[in-house]
Formats: sequence, C-alpha cells, structure tokens
Amino acid sequence: MSEIKLKEMLDSMTLEELSVNSKGIKSLIKKSDIPLYGKFLKDYELNGVLFKKEDLFRLLKEEKDSYIVELEQQSLSIISLPKKLEEKVFVF
Repeated sequence: MSEIKLKEMLDSMTLEELSVNSKGIKSLIKKSDIPLYGKFLKDYELNGVLFKKEDLFRLLKEEKDSYIVELEQQSLSIISLPKKLEEKVFVF
C-alpha cells in the first residue's frame, strides 16, 4: 500500500475505528515510510530527565525489549523506552 493511500485511509477513519484496528494499523505504518508518533500518558522520568504528559515522540527503531524514539519537543534527543511500559507510560 502506498504511503499516500495509507495516509488517506487513516485520515478517513474515526477515532473508534483507529482504536479497534490499532494493531493492524501499527503494522501497516511500520511497513511504510510514514513516521509512527507516540505520546506520554503521564509524567515520566528517565535518567534525571522529566518528560511531561502529552509530550510527543517519533519511533526511529524497534528493538527486542525497547523502542528507540526521538523526542518531538527536544530535537535530536533520542531515548530508549522499555516495551514493558507501553500503555502504562506511553502509547503510539
């Protein structure tokens, strides 16, 4: 599926449809060149740095136990988020 068609499909879906189909959508996005964005669900501290609730980040790479992400607010700030914290501290 081309990135344009995928973006059009995602733009046309309601929040409920996106939520119900989130696993399939995440898989399609990862296979495309569309960046996958996430946000923190609550304030989170990592190595003395505080990330605020609603701060955004972009997935750069997925590893076995973590996601390597770039913070949207702090350009060039790249951190590793443990997968075990997904849906407790952050979501995509």
